[in-house]
Amino acid sequence: MTPFQFLFFGCVLYVLFKFVTRIVLPVMKATRAVKAQMQAMKAAAQQQYQQQQQYQQTSTQQHRHHAKNVDTSVTDAEYIDFEEVK
Repeated sequence: MTPFQFLFFGCVLYVLFKFVTRIVLPVMKATRAVKAQMQAMKAAAQQQYQQQQQYQQTSTQQHRHHAKNVDTSVTDAEYIDFEEVK
């Protein structure tokens, strides 16, 4: 191996090492971090959706139960014509 080839391969290895350490590894780390954040946001959104569904179900059940207990019949004594109110 001639000194020129040795120097050339040394420079190529140096440039390759710098490329990997300055570009490839930080991009990989950033990709992992973004993926982890996306999964966390997805899990939080899913949890919030489930809580909202549970709240709506309990609210609907309570409303139905309350609607069954309320007497909706109107008698003549309770009805007041609009014109009579002054």
